[in-house]
Amino acid sequence: MIHRLITTWNKTNLMKRIAIGIVLGVILALIFPKASGIGLLGQFFVGGLRAIAPLLVFALVANALSQHQKGTETNMKKVIVLYLLGTFAAAFVAVLVNYIFPITITLTGKAAEGSSPNGIGEVISNLLLKIVDNPVNALQQANYIGILSWATVFGIAMR
Repeated sequence: MIHRLITTWNKTNLMKRIAIGIVLGVILALIFPKASGIGLLGQFFVGGLRAIAPLLVFALVANALSQHQKGTETNMKKVIVLYLLGTFAAAFVAVLVNYIFPITITLTGKAAEGSSPNGIGEVISNLLLKIVDNPVNALQQANYIGILSWATVFGIAMR
């Protein structure tokens, strides 16, 4: 029985595993709200997702570009539209939840030492520097702009 369960789990794709992990986390949090060990499992889960996500993005983009053949349909319009819809839906839900469940935070202590950019020139400069970042550093720092640019370079080079 356990062997079959493990075999089924190993055959399940990553997205389904992540969804199952999220659902199990919510169920455990609802059943055992005071259990501190459950929170630790959640931190491990989120940490694992943060650790693997940059590598997955790099591998998927590089693979997609290296496997693409000229003249075949790419479905990029659908991907971009879904990305924009998902982004705006997430922003809408965040604003809606903020109005439904307002949070008031009293900040104490010293202000952050970082400063905002002085102008559009600094923003563009920072963006360009992130694009040409070292690929290993981009993966380590989860610099997705750099990851996408290097995945594009590697994917086209592997064609």
